[in-house]
Amino acid sequence: MSSFHFPHRVLDHSLILNFNKVQNGIAFVIRGGCSFVTKASFAQAAGAVAFISYDYQNNSARVLNMVPDETSTQIGIPCAFMQGNHAQNLLELMDSDGSTYLDVNFPVDRNGELILPDTFSPMRLD
Repeated sequence: MSSFHFPHRVLDHSLILNFNKVQNGIAFVIRGGCSFVTKASFAQAAGAVAFISYDYQNNSARVLNMVPDETSTQIGIPCAFMQGNHAQNLLELMDSDGSTYLDVNFPVDRNGELILPDTFSPMRLD
């Protein structure tokens, strides 16, 4: 099981301030202000095991490609983009409980194959 950890809203070229909470977790960072690569490199430097950037538009269902920037920065952790409407659901779930993190189960085997039924809900608050 992994945990999403929510750094302070990183909107520009700033380091993740709560690196002690992001370490060994999944950094969940709002997009904007700098490249995906820059944000992912900050998450990686903070010790995150994965990085998810989410759209700042709460009702957005658009999908963005995270493409390399003009730097030679190498990212060694898995990275993904989440639509704003899905991210908003997670944020509201956390706000309702006053939580700053969310445990997420990934019900897949090491080949990425689903090992539980589609009805499984991977998100819960502890």
